[in-house]
Amino acid sequence: MVVASCAAVGPARGRAGRPAAPRRAGRRRALIAAVALVAAGCARPGGDGAAAGEGGWAPEAVAAIVATASGLAGAGLGCGDFDPYEYGRVAAEYEGSLPVPAAMGECTGPDGEHLELAAFADGGARRRFVEEKAAFLCRRAREAGLAAFGGFPYVEAGRVLVQPDTAPAARRIAGALGGRAARAGCG
Repeated sequence: MVVASCAAVGPARGRAGRPAAPRRAGRRRALIAAVALVAAGCARPGGDGAAAGEGGWAPEAVAAIVATASGLAGAGLGCGDFDPYEYGRVAAEYEGSLPVPAAMGECTGPDGEHLELAAFADGGARRRFVEEKAAFLCRRAREAGLAAFGGFPYVEAGRVLVQPDTAPAARRIAGALGGRAARAGCG
């Protein structure tokens, strides 16, 4: 599972560091995977997270993403396999490149799509994360000659950000969560 997320950059790994199961292939996914591999080594601990709890994640932020995963599962959009990320891994990978959210995790969403869930101290922190991630990935895509990379879809749902693989999934998720589907583009 390689996605346009610093938390998943590097060799494809699934839960508990095991090799990830292959997912549906596609041109867009291949571009995102290429950008993610080029982007290896991203992060800036602190900044946009809330007060850290056990393991580094803010307990209320963990509760927010668990509730979001539950809401998706209840709406029949997957996410019954939610798994929080290891704080130390995210903090190390985001060092110097992206703000570390208050909590992060992943699950399998509609049609087997990988979903990354992140919670932030507030909507402003969430927006800064999306802007910085888009700028970072778009810059790396240009440097790698991947002109076709057009950004990534996401859903804003309060202080939570859900990042699916595709725009259609983002629209379905936004409808279920009462959120807003959008795309972070490369300007």
